Amino acid sequence: MSTDEPATQPAMAGQPPGAPPSVATAAPRGGGPAWWAWVLALCAVGATLIAAGSSSSLWDRDEPRNARAAVEMWRSADYLVPRFNEQLRPDKPPLAYWHMTAWLEVFGPTELAVRLPSILGMTAAVGLTGWIGAMLFGPRVGWWALWLTASSPLALWLGSAATPDGTMLPWIVLAIGTFIHRVLHGPRKWHWVALAVALGLGQLAKGPVALAVPAMTILLSAFLLKRSGAWRFTKRDALWLVVAGVAGFGMFAAWGVPAAIQEPDLLREGIGRHVLGRMTEAQEGHGGADFLQYLALLPAYIPVILFAFVPGVLLLPGAMAALLRKTLADPLRRALLWGWLIPTFVLMSLVATKLPHYVFPMFPALAIASAAAMDAWRRNEPRLTQKDLDWLRPGGVKFYAPLAIGAALGLPVAGGVLFGPGRALTFGLPGLVVMAAALSAIRWHLRSQPQRALFFALAGGAVAGGLALLLVMPAVEQAIKPSPRVAQAMQDLAAAIDPDDPSAVPLATAGFDEPSLVFYLDQPVGRPPDVGADAPGWARLPGPGVMAIRASRLEEMAERAPASFARLREVERFETVNYASHGRRQAVVVVERLPAGAGSTGP
Repeated sequence: MSTDEPATQPAMAGQPPGAPPSVATAAPRGGGPAWWAWVLALCAVGATLIAAGSSSSLWDRDEPRNARAAVEMWRSADYLVPRFNEQLRPDKPPLAYWHMTAWLEVFGPTELAVRLPSILGMTAAVGLTGWIGAMLFGPRVGWWALWLTASSPLALWLGSAATPDGTMLPWIVLAIGTFIHRVLHGPRKWHWVALAVALGLGQLAKGPVALAVPAMTILLSAFLLKRSGAWRFTKRDALWLVVAGVAGFGMFAAWGVPAAIQEPDLLREGIGRHVLGRMTEAQEGHGGADFLQYLALLPAYIPVILFAFVPGVLLLPGAMAALLRKTLADPLRRALLWGWLIPTFVLMSLVATKLPHYVFPMFPALAIASAAAMDAWRRNEPRLTQKDLDWLRPGGVKFYAPLAIGAALGLPVAGGVLFGPGRALTFGLPGLVVMAAALSAIRWHLRSQPQRALFFALAGGAVAGGLALLLVMPAVEQAIKPSPRVAQAMQDLAAAIDPDDPSAVPLATAGFDEPSLVFYLDQPVGRPPDVGADAPGWARLPGPGVMAIRASRLEEMAERAPASFARLREVERFETVNYASHGRRQAVVVVERLPAGAGSTGP
């Protein structure tokens, strides 16, 4: 008899007197790894994210804006109002910045310092996913759910980037996990504190979305549970949700009210433009420009999930088929999974602004469902039909094989096209590992050994990722990320101009207005670089100065404003591919502003 079959037992803890008996059984016990293996797994996840976060300079545009905002908050000791280059930054609440400032105290303004909050947050989110999976389906499922979540390309990106998402995610997962624990084990006193803290800190990390996703998940799950007869949402549960929601919003308001008093535009811009605005119109080109394009992009997150849930996509089609056919787990667990999956997908699909990582809060549920389907397949679960097995075995391969093999072949091609034929071999080595791992995974998957298949896919991904950090990332840094080198050249020039106080030399940019350059210039508070300066006007100003200017802008200036151009001396030139501008090649020139009357030695 299956351990997931309905059991005749009294109503679960947390149900009111007279409620229908639960159709859920206890999660399978045993068969999972020892506690120290879980600790080692989380250490491995954290170490991987640290390696990824330490291997590259900041990626434009959001990362350096967040990073510099944290640096300015740390240096100015103004912990209420975030600012970038001393201008209001209303995009996100301050929790990620606060967390960054703690690490800035330890490491100074480095990439690792500003990325550590995301590293720790994603590691915690992955651990919480394992906890929830173990609660629902047993330790073995929780173990594999942990790895499926951690191995997603989106997890690797969000967990090693200086963005608020990595800080928000563990609080969303904790809020949902607290509700699931309440359903399975009945009310506990700690549920009140856990949900309130999770909702409050989640909002302080990224605003109302951290309240909306858990609340919608809880409410939809409660509806589905009641409809299935598996569990009933009582008045006490409703009070718990409302009180925790109010308390969580109170934590957000404890920052928001004094911040709004100090800077009235903060909440107006933050809520009006960056919350409501993103829902109703595509921000910064991330979405459709008109209604027809909006409609066309409604299913955009389906391919995002397929591409970003690798290698879990080996199991995902079968898991979704079994959920839809009601052959995976009992009604209670199916209701909890659907209640978690549907709200994020629907909400983010309807929002006009679309970015791939917006749907990541549903990935832990995808991982748990996929791991549960794999475990049911491994155990020859009688409820799984032949159609379920077809979706699990050949069906999963049909989705996984093109993605994995396409990535393996695409790496050397991309290296050769973007960085020259000499880079094809460098990029091809990780691709070769991906190919070998993918073929091994497919072989074992088709032999009905999904755990072994997943092991090969995960191990191959880890080796390929290590090779990419060692071989591919330096080439990428050199070719497309000149900001650290440009900043160093500008700082060296400023030091040569004024050895006693280099920061007193005015710095400016024209045409090369990358936020990462502002971060790496690291000017003291009160002396921000003039970003986006009018180059001819800047050249006519008295006194020395240093500017990073796009070469095409400098050439245009030589033709249209020769007198201003004569005040400039070219010091260093950097060739780069601007990936933020559709991969266009460009040159960035560091120039010195000479005293009036001095002749130019420019290009």
